[in-house]
Amino acid sequence: MVRLLITALTAVLLLATPLQAFNWSGVFTQIQKSVVQVFSEQGSCTAFSIDQERKYYLTAAHCLGGELTMWKETTTATGPQHAFAVVGVLAVSKELDLAVLEASEGLQVVPRGTLPRRGEEVASIGYAFGEPEPFIIGSLIAQVKEARSYGRTRLIIFKDNQDVGGMSGGPVVDTKGRLVGMVQQGVTLGDQISNIAYGTAITDIYAFTKAYWGR
Repeated sequence: MVRLLITALTAVLLLATPLQAFNWSGVFTQIQKSVVQVFSEQGSCTAFSIDQERKYYLTAAHCLGGELTMWKETTTATGPQHAFAVVGVLAVSKELDLAVLEASEGLQVVPRGTLPRRGEEVASIGYAFGEPEPFIIGSLIAQVKEARSYGRTRLIIFKDNQDVGGMSGGPVVDTKGRLVGMVQQGVTLGDQISNIAYGTAITDIYAFTKAYWGR
């Protein structure tokens, strides 16, 4: 039922985008290999790989709490999902709402991009509502500005991007599949199928994670 609701909602959102909106299918095929689901006492969120060899991942700090577990879709004999361990939390920034995790398995790294320009299309990828497969949510028009989020003033990507629960910690990518930000917070506006999403931009993400990012 939840899957049908998400599919229907996504279809409505995509219909609302401009006709010339970018086709995200290739980007999604590439980036979904790098995202995992994270479970904690806070519920489910998304994380993505930043160093395959060292098995480092980046997620939103507000997703942490108690014991952490990751899982990832797989086609192996272990079944449709495959759980693996979070070895430890290596770094946390509450100001930027970022956390670097070490896991027991590494995945393909999301390539770094640059700060998006106003009017550039970007997209969010993550595990919506704790579903077992990642989604790509909408075609988004980025704006970059200063705003308050989690009680702090910081550089964010600000967009009407149909963020949903479980997407926190997921990558925001450009049309080349490069990381330009992270999904961290969404605020629904009334009864409309719309919200404002907040997310730390690549400039601040990389400043915090450069010692951990794969080379």
